[in-house]
Amino acid sequence: MIDISVIIPIFNTAPYLERCINSLFHQTTTDNIEYIFINDASTDNSSEIIHKLISNYPDLSSQIKVIEHNTNKGILFTRNEGVSIAKGEYIIQIDSDDWIESNMFELMRQKANETNADIIGCDLFEEYPTASKYVSIPFDLPHDQLIKELITAEKVKSYLPIRMIRREHYLHHGMATPEGISLYEDRCICLPLHYYSKKTAHLPFALYHYRQTTTSLTKKITLDSFQSAWRSIQFMIDFLHRVSKYNLYRPQIESAKSNVAIWLIFRTDIYHPEIWNQIRSSLDISSLPIYKKVSITLVDKGYHRLNRIYVRSLRLIYNLFRII
Repeated sequence: MIDISVIIPIFNTAPYLERCINSLFHQTTTDNIEYIFINDASTDNSSEIIHKLISNYPDLSSQIKVIEHNTNKGILFTRNEGVSIAKGEYIIQIDSDDWIESNMFELMRQKANETNADIIGCDLFEEYPTASKYVSIPFDLPHDQLIKELITAEKVKSYLPIRMIRREHYLHHGMATPEGISLYEDRCICLPLHYYSKKTAHLPFALYHYRQTTTSLTKKITLDSFQSAWRSIQFMIDFLHRVSKYNLYRPQIESAKSNVAIWLIFRTDIYHPEIWNQIRSSLDISSLPIYKKVSITLVDKGYHRLNRIYVRSLRLIYNLFRII
């Protein structure tokens, strides 16, 4: 019997694979654990590295599957494929540029045996180029409060890899996110998973290392990114309407909508007041911080050049002093 299926989608993460894979195999226990590596048509040498690394663990060869895609199918397809072929009672999704603590699987399995929970969550380390930050995730909040915090993703982060999820629960409630969503997809997956969870357990230890690379820190938001995030929020809205809970969580949805929408006028990489004007009337900006409300006021009054100067000044202050 397989207790845990570990699913590792891979796309062009060659520089990070060794640390990731070694952390998966150097566990305090590997009994009854299967590993499913899915290489989503990487164009670097990820495939070669995967096979070379797993050859160093011949004792685990019967527990390892490697799937190679001929064409890139995206993270949602790849994750769902892994869940569909997994045989474990629980599944864990691991990002291939991250790594885990050596006792993660043992502690999560123990917690599952103790609680019989649908979801077991842990804390994490955010790994920056020159620093490591401990992030505590309050998975033990009351159910409604947990859902509220998940929608805004302020206290309860939606990172899928810090959750071990019962496979049957995932199959029933975690597979509905439509393809084409490439930003906030974890939030779309986790919302129904937590909403329908009969029990969520919390391990108050940071067992996952979430890499914040230089590339990710400076990554440009594009209009495609905005559209993806906007579709993610619409998915959450539609889900909450289906379960007749939209009014209960409306303030959190409105906050999430406003935070995404303001990218259009607050990020110089996609500055687009025309699209902003199309959705402006549907936004509740009351919960936004004052420095964002200033930007909104400037755009509403047509002072686009002044707003650009204002936003660039804020970015400069942030980069120099890290005070915003």
